[in-house]
Amino acid sequence: MQLHNKRKATVWASVAVCCMLAPSALAYANAGQSVSSSVYGNAGGSASQPSVGSATYVSVPASPQYAPAVTSVTYAAYKPVPAVTGILRIGLERSSAIDENGTLWLWGHSVSAQGESTPRQALDSYKVIDAYAGSHNAALLQDGSVLTWGDNRFGQLGDGTTTSREVPATVAGLSGIVGLSAGATHTLALKDDGTVWTWGANAFGQIGDGTNSVRTSPVQVNGLDDIVSVTAGGQFSLAVSRDRAVWAWGANQHGQLGDGTIVSRNAPVRIGSLNGIKAVSAGYDHALALTESGAIFSWGHNTYGELGDGTIESRTVPVQVTGLQDATAISAGAWFSMALKRDGSVWAWGANGSGQLGNGISKNQNVPVQVPGLTATGISAGLHAAGAAGTNGAFYTWGSNVNGQLGIGGASKHIQLSPQSMPGLRAKSDSPK
Repeated sequence: MQLHNKRKATVWASVAVCCMLAPSALAYANAGQSVSSSVYGNAGGSASQPSVGSATYVSVPASPQYAPAVTSVTYAAYKPVPAVTGILRIGLERSSAIDENGTLWLWGHSVSAQGESTPRQALDSYKVIDAYAGSHNAALLQDGSVLTWGDNRFGQLGDGTTTSREVPATVAGLSGIVGLSAGATHTLALKDDGTVWTWGANAFGQIGDGTNSVRTSPVQVNGLDDIVSVTAGGQFSLAVSRDRAVWAWGANQHGQLGDGTIVSRNAPVRIGSLNGIKAVSAGYDHALALTESGAIFSWGHNTYGELGDGTIESRTVPVQVTGLQDATAISAGAWFSMALKRDGSVWAWGANGSGQLGNGISKNQNVPVQVPGLTATGISAGLHAAGAAGTNGAFYTWGSNVNGQLGIGGASKHIQLSPQSMPGLRAKSDSPK
């Protein structure tokens, strides 16, 4: 996503939900950087759907079989990607971070290897700019190439096969990449010439090449050649063009394409009601857009109040989030959403059964509520967990820790209702302006 603060320090925070859930969202409050959103989880498939304001969940919403590792939006501006530090991505089963020294760390469970509830160093010999940990993993390197590893049943590693592997390998044929985003079972890459390239599952047209055929190697998205930002949701994709318009394609059963229909699209369509957009964040089946004036619009699934418009009615066209102005970053999680304001305050709304709103209780909220006691430079919403990069340089996490995804050790069926600092890893300290 593209945020336009004047700050020089770079602090990114995003939550990635791996394995059985959906998109997480990474929000950046820095000029020229990206706002990423990822949200995982088929919010429409719950056996019991609690109403907003209920004290606890009756049951946890059913998850799709596969979920996005992380979704992120990256503001490219056709410039080489600078070295970035302070990225935090918390997932359902596996998470990642790039610390203040530019080192990549991984923790939590993986689909094919025993996990750890505290961070371990990874990809020592590479200069990593950004990384997504989940059922399939992807890393953007400083030289503009992309590494992938993990689950590959739908070709989401982009190596021309459907053979899963745990050894990272370069995606052939890709160079000059400045933005990367991993959905449930598909991956997006933004080149420095403004074109978008995708690979992986395509049952709903999320590849955007005019077909519904699985792609095991990168193919170009139809009709997009002046793009500055991309984000992959559960089974749909979004892009922002240089003229600040928003384009969408893929699954649309909950209106997540924002085009006024529930018809899935295998080629990009413009969301006509959105203009002047500087950041977008795709959840599993809802989305957020941030305007240049700091207002936020949302559309798609809304059973848990994740659109923040005071209702639980799904929307096929964008509606404005209630009561929030002066926002600088957004992040769409599985069934909840987050925003960062210019004063550094963090706000959240939607599902809250695991304390993912960070307000100390477990009631769903259909309008934004402030996360108390936290001042941040970056935010990230995942499946049932969230994270933030504090202005004091610390990483904070909260929500579900059932698979050790909070990185605080002692993975268990544990719920953290309020932000807790993450030991050992630090982001760069910077006060919002």
